[in-house]
Amino acid sequence: MAGKMTLNQWLTQLKRHWRSLTGFAIFVTGAIWFIRAPPGVAGGFKEARALGLLVATLTIALQIGIATQFNKKRHFTLWSIILALLLLAAICSYIIYDRAFPRYTCEYRGHLLVIGDVLTPRAAIIGKTLDARSCDELLREFAGEVSDVWTAPSINHCRTVLEVEYLLVLTLFAASVVTASHLVRLGFAS
Repeated sequence: MAGKMTLNQWLTQLKRHWRSLTGFAIFVTGAIWFIRAPPGVAGGFKEARALGLLVATLTIALQIGIATQFNKKRHFTLWSIILALLLLAAICSYIIYDRAFPRYTCEYRGHLLVIGDVLTPRAAIIGKTLDARSCDELLREFAGEVSDVWTAPSINHCRTVLEVEYLLVLTLFAASVVTASHLVRLGFAS
């Protein structure tokens, strides 16, 4: 039985390796970022992806820095409240993103395109004439040219909304993971 760890020994090991676990959480967040790029925004928006990863990493680094200053058992309640707020904000942000996504994207011939919310004058006339009810019908009429159907400023606005919401969701969930790992560490502190 000498090879088995007691619960206290296991908790001590976990506490000793907290930074490694946090680093792993950051790695997982980064991996998710590159595996699951923002739908409809992937491909031509490498700058947004790089910015998002930078913002998430800086947020996590700042949070780890703060966590090293507030790492006593008496801070457990404060970190619990922070975790609850982060999770609430992350879930709300995800819901906003999830609702904006179908409104600002359109699938056309197997490709997901970012569209606008203001029709060009020509598209408005054709849309009324054809009684087009979906973005797919309008895109078909204009041979898939998004910029012929919606105005450039509205397309850019919709793209920006999707990018910002995606970055916010990623950053808030990453911060939640780090906060949860810090809470685990504080919970096991002696």
